[in-house]
Amino acid sequence: MAAIYSKSIVGDGRYSVSVVGTSHYQQNIRSLLDGDDLTFHFECEAELISEPSNQYDSRAIKVKINEKRVGYLSRELAGAIGKWLQSQGFAYIRCSCPAMVLGPTVDDEQIDGWNLGIRLDFVFPDSKVNKTGLNNPTLFSPALQGKIIDGHLCTDDERLLLKDGDPVSFWLNRHNPIFINIYASGGMGGSGRIGVVPQSHYPAIFSHLENGLPIDSWIHKVENGNCEIQFHLVSREEHTNRLREFREAQIAALMKPLTQSSKITAMACCITPTIKKLKKGDRLFVTKIPTLEECLDRLNQPSVNFSTKDGAIQFSCDKGELERKLFRARDYLQNVSVTISKKLRGHSNLYEVEVRIPKAGKQLKDKSDV
Repeated sequence: MAAIYSKSIVGDGRYSVSVVGTSHYQQNIRSLLDGDDLTFHFECEAELISEPSNQYDSRAIKVKINEKRVGYLSRELAGAIGKWLQSQGFAYIRCSCPAMVLGPTVDDEQIDGWNLGIRLDFVFPDSKVNKTGLNNPTLFSPALQGKIIDGHLCTDDERLLLKDGDPVSFWLNRHNPIFINIYASGGMGGSGRIGVVPQSHYPAIFSHLENGLPIDSWIHKVENGNCEIQFHLVSREEHTNRLREFREAQIAALMKPLTQSSKITAMACCITPTIKKLKKGDRLFVTKIPTLEECLDRLNQPSVNFSTKDGAIQFSCDKGELERKLFRARDYLQNVSVTISKKLRGHSNLYEVEVRIPKAGKQLKDKSDV
């Protein structure tokens, strides 16, 4: 009896293999979905089954989902798998792998007339097979929502001009994940949607966004009325290393003594109910600065506290530049000068304060020191 390769194939999350011939099996593919829901990321499991009786190619490998045929592997890929099977002593293959049903990358009102596709996620034990089946994951031309003017992509409102090297970003609407929108900001100061990710690259980008990993992406080329986007899927290990390096660089910067004196104007909120009238020139004192961890935490804005000399009136200020510089001057806060420069009209508790911070080892004598 001929040996059959039946081990399930584990993928890498990129869904990089296209199933061919899906246009002939649209009824079977649509039956996999829930009613008319043409969701773009319907994930399932597919079977790869050798079809030696195929009249066109004896090495053909059909793809079935829920016992329904949805297409075939390409002739080139099936041939590469056939050669590998033969080298390993197998005659046929019948195994499973992750699959994804893909919806069309068009506007909602155009969906009904478009075919659904299938992508597979597998990494074969043989590198030649993987190279044969892998689609280029780093370059694509999106369905654009704009026009080309003087070699630049221009959005419909003519505010956004794009050129080679401009950054772009991807946004997935989790309530309607049929499309991944592409946004960019460029030349004219505008920012907006320039298109959607094409079907061929949806699985890899969708999986990456779902896992909360960043994507480095930019305009590769604007040419002949078209726009190419290049992107790099940042691995979890690379993302972890980037975060670690960023944190280490921030810590090093925060621990470095100030080499220049500075003057910072900030808004301070009076958090103590008082009937005492404060005026321009009144002096305040630093009573609280953020810890190192608070300075590193960008999500929870840390604050600096000031008070009058007797401590009766408390102020809170959350200007990032001020927090970081005061942390660097933490060993000589008594030399920091804080004065009220004005009270904001229409606000009973908001004041503008002027903070003068000397460089390390220096005391402020007057305003000319800054």
